[in-house]
Amino acid sequence: MMTQTNSIQPHGQHNPHSQRNQHSTHTRPAHRQDQEPRQELCCKLASDLAVLVDNSSAFADVHFIVENGTKTVYAHACILAARSPYFASCFTQYLGGGADEKTGSSPVLNRLRPIQVELPNLTQRHVQAYMYYLYTGSYQTDLPPKEILPFLQVIDEFQDDDLSAVFADLKADHLLLSDCLETLDLAASKFETSEVYQTLTSRCIDFVLSPKNGDLAWRFIEFDLGEEAILYLFDSDDLEFDELVIWDLMLKRAWIMAKGAERPLSQLKSFASLAELPPLSIGLPKSIRIHDLERLSTEEQGLFTSFLYRLFPTFRFPLLSSDQITDHILMYRRFLDPSLVEHLTDYLHDPTIIAETDPRLSPRAQYVSPKSEIISRTVEKKLLESYLPAHNLVLLYRASRDGFEAARFHQLCDNKGPTLCVVKSTTGEIGGGYTEIGWKSNNPSQLGQASETAEKMDPNAFLFSVRETKPPNLDRSFSSTSSTTLNEEAEHTHSSVSPGLTAEIRRYPVQGIFSNHSVVHDAGFGPCFGDDLIISDNCGSNSRSECIDDAYEKHGPIMGTRYPGGHFRVADYEVFQVTKA
Repeated sequence: MMTQTNSIQPHGQHNPHSQRNQHSTHTRPAHRQDQEPRQELCCKLASDLAVLVDNSSAFADVHFIVENGTKTVYAHACILAARSPYFASCFTQYLGGGADEKTGSSPVLNRLRPIQVELPNLTQRHVQAYMYYLYTGSYQTDLPPKEILPFLQVIDEFQDDDLSAVFADLKADHLLLSDCLETLDLAASKFETSEVYQTLTSRCIDFVLSPKNGDLAWRFIEFDLGEEAILYLFDSDDLEFDELVIWDLMLKRAWIMAKGAERPLSQLKSFASLAELPPLSIGLPKSIRIHDLERLSTEEQGLFTSFLYRLFPTFRFPLLSSDQITDHILMYRRFLDPSLVEHLTDYLHDPTIIAETDPRLSPRAQYVSPKSEIISRTVEKKLLESYLPAHNLVLLYRASRDGFEAARFHQLCDNKGPTLCVVKSTTGEIGGGYTEIGWKSNNPSQLGQASETAEKMDPNAFLFSVRETKPPNLDRSFSSTSSTTLNEEAEHTHSSVSPGLTAEIRRYPVQGIFSNHSVVHDAGFGPCFGDDLIISDNCGSNSRSECIDDAYEKHGPIMGTRYPGGHFRVADYEVFQVTKA
């Protein structure tokens, strides 16, 4: 009989003899009396067949050669073929056909020599465990986490989709830092074969890029992963880095692969944490510079170009400004595939060559840009919770960083879908607006000519203002007004709101009868919300921006209250893309 140490016992198996003794002391319904002897026979059949999985060569006509040829698992072709379409097909092809036409006998049983199957990468223990499942119909679901992946590899080798679904889900629930990349490598390589591996790939990516794993969110570039796994990681919305940082990671990955210096996956199992991992033997530069690439051999430079070319489809370069593309991407043109250089150059001349449906136009869903330099994080959070629930903000444009020209605003913000604009005047007033309609550029206004503007209807657009008020007592109590009120004392370091003051947020929706021109698109201006908030070209050096009453439900301008006609000069303004959380 098979010993406890060499087998996995059937899950929930009972001794049929003890069951039979119990039956004699009870009276049961007739239908149950019929069922119970059958159940006893089934249990006894499973127990008897389990004897054949004790790794004995007796009567075995299939030998699985495992663990690089050092061990053997014995099995029986007739049982495997009956239990598995995969084995039935394999044995039929191996033996050159089906049953003998004259005698009808199986060709397997007529062979004197056993069928040998080479499985060098699989372990004896886990192949034997799968044989046990085929022979008895039972499998062990309480495997230790470290045992699940090897068993899943066996199941995958034998194309058992039903059992794959069970253990893939089990593995997803027991992912460990020590084998998460190995699991991802397996799942990604099988991604196209079934929904099982698509789901497991997604779960692995979520785990690998989870903040709780710290440096693993970028150090995955060091490991010897298959191309499929690397591409899925670089394409993930959960890669929470600015796109220029992701470009730097791509350069490093291509450089590591060109040098043939990938870190073995087994190293994750050899160290308790990522912090203990030694540096790569080649000494990975902090940033890949031109001189680093010039030091590569001609062959290595060719490999670098090839690897980077294959990574590039996952790079969301349309999220970058033209200056960023020129200064940070095209500076490597000598080491880029010529087709990439041509594509980037064409894009700089005509950004419309990228279709609006192109996924590279979508920001990483979970990436939240650096903090606003106009409003505090608490105000930002309250704006989202109160007026845009279940959404994130992604910084597209900051005038003080990207330039105050209207053309720069349109270059970085057009065709980006819903946006939130935050504006601060030189007199300290703070306000802004939200629209669900993506900005577009129409012909700019010219002196003495009517501008070809596009007035847009957006019934969901709104304006808002952020005002500082001093509460009666400088404590943490909230004002009892109908608007959203926040105490900003703890947030003043990152906010325009002064410590000890309360920030009062007021929202102004569109007046229904004027909603047809709630948003105006004009290439000669920045964002325009009717005539209620107009940001002029070069708004940081003139006072032509204005705010008057028009399409929104408010009494008096939200900004420009200290200048005649509601005019004001902009100290800074930001535009955030609003994405679903």
